[in-house]
Amino acid sequence: MQSMAPPQRYVERDNFRRVVCAAVLLVFLLCTLWTVTGCARPAAPPDQLDTGRRNGASECFPYAAPDRFYNDLFTRGDGGWTGGDGTRSVSLPDGRILWLFGDTFLGTVRPDRSRLHATPMVRNTFVVQSGDTLVTLHGGTGDSPQALVTPLEKGSWYWPSDGLVEGNRLLVFLPRFTATGPGMWDWRWSGTDIGTFSLPELRLVKITAAVAVNRVIYGAALLKDADAIYIYGVEDLQSAKHVHVAKAGSGRLEDAWEYWDGERWTVDPLASKRLFSGAALQFGVIKTGDRYVLITSDNRNPFDSAIVVYVSPSPTGPWSLRSLLYRPPEAKGDIVAYNALAHPHLSPRDRLLLSYKLNHIGDAVAVYRNADVYRPRFVLVDLKAVRYEP
Repeated sequence: MQSMAPPQRYVERDNFRRVVCAAVLLVFLLCTLWTVTGCARPAAPPDQLDTGRRNGASECFPYAAPDRFYNDLFTRGDGGWTGGDGTRSVSLPDGRILWLFGDTFLGTVRPDRSRLHATPMVRNTFVVQSGDTLVTLHGGTGDSPQALVTPLEKGSWYWPSDGLVEGNRLLVFLPRFTATGPGMWDWRWSGTDIGTFSLPELRLVKITAAVAVNRVIYGAALLKDADAIYIYGVEDLQSAKHVHVAKAGSGRLEDAWEYWDGERWTVDPLASKRLFSGAALQFGVIKTGDRYVLITSDNRNPFDSAIVVYVSPSPTGPWSLRSLLYRPPEAKGDIVAYNALAHPHLSPRDRLLLSYKLNHIGDAVAVYRNADVYRPRFVLVDLKAVRYEP
């Protein structure tokens, strides 16, 4: 039985001064360098786009601009969530936004943006947004916080993936991982569960096992389309990551799935075929017009921070890599950006809100020296930039 203790709640308000001038200066300097060395070609001609440069867009990516509201909202230090991995979002029926995080720092951040080494970190949390107010949900107590959801297996934990609302329930994919040693990369995937939470309370009701065969971690992205839910998964071979897809009926995620075998749908999960390679462990899939668009951090090369676009005429493919969408300016040296995700339900008209995470690839102490190393960043992209130019 999973822990059913009511979550602890911390209400945080955004009281930090904005640092827009410094951010714009950084983007300007970086893009000046990129202009000299060669910028990536936009996915659509700049003269056809409302570039929004007055809002912080760069010369290298004139169709993209940092989103000030969410970047400010998640620059926190006054209690509750102050940094985390994941950054999935789900719109709840009552108008709130639920953010799903994996490894999460709790507590406070000092004025110089450093953390005490005693700062607690838990394996997963929910953060509930109401306007500009965030409420952090975790297990344990305020003095001794724990993950919101914990597996039975000793030495294992959940890193939440995608989720959706079905009726009066929230269903969240919970990939399960197990430690294999003391190092920061010493862990392995050991299965996937689905957590069911009551609404509006967001109280854990039950845990059920999801399909876990062929080394495919399902729940990398979910897409509702017509009367179906498409469940994308990643076959993680470390050196290569291959995308798969399953399908459930709308409102029936817990029923038996069908799997794409390359030609048709089948009830046999072992028959699932690879769609393509190169996506991250989590990504976003949206439908725009009559095309399906998959947005991901580029995983064809280790620790590549580029955000790229794949396009397909159907949820099953064929998927074709179309363009470099954005290259996060914060990613340099050993600081990497990863797990780019789309948030279409939070996007203004003709724009798509994207998030990506930052981390240090080798120095575990870096996230204590600088709290801004380990938190999401947000950017708005003109939807014309994710459409179909070869």
